[in-house]
Amino acid sequence: MNKKFIIGLTVIGLMVGLGRLLAAGISVTPDKLSVQTYVKGEASRDLYVKNISQGPVIYNLYAEELADAINIQPDFVRLEPAETQRIKITIKPREIGVFITNIAVVAQELDRRQFNASAGVKIPLDLRVNAAPKTIFSELGFWGIIGGVLSIIALSLIIMIIRKKRLPLWRRLFKR
Repeated sequence: MNKKFIIGLTVIGLMVGLGRLLAAGISVTPDKLSVQTYVKGEASRDLYVKNISQGPVIYNLYAEELADAINIQPDFVRLEPAETQRIKITIKPREIGVFITNIAVVAQELDRRQFNASAGVKIPLDLRVNAAPKTIFSELGFWGIIGGVLSIIALSLIIMIIRKKRLPLWRRLFKR
């Protein structure tokens, strides 16, 4: 009896599996994304979505998490059979850390007369965000600005003192 039950489940599973093959087809490359960037920096990656079904299909793309830091363009695509579309993923992280989310690509056939099961693919996105690299200007920071302002004030005072002592000379040179 157990063998009949297992065989029955296998046949039902195959039938369901064949039904999924007839649903909207989708092919996405690459199959995963790994991004390393800096806080408030920007990184871009490309996804390629291909319609592998027999008819036209609408694809919706979205980030499951971090929607405020991940921009997908275009996020809605209509493709004919065997047509491929480049999708640009732009990431602008706001905080340091390691983040893992998925880019979801959901396909839906246009033919409304048939049973319309949506097919989908999730592309794993591994995002590693580091602190911004230190530059000479970031190292100077506050004290660099204070030093610059004090240098300008000191230089102005020196010029004023020299001009006061040499004022008669300047008047002689430029007197007409």
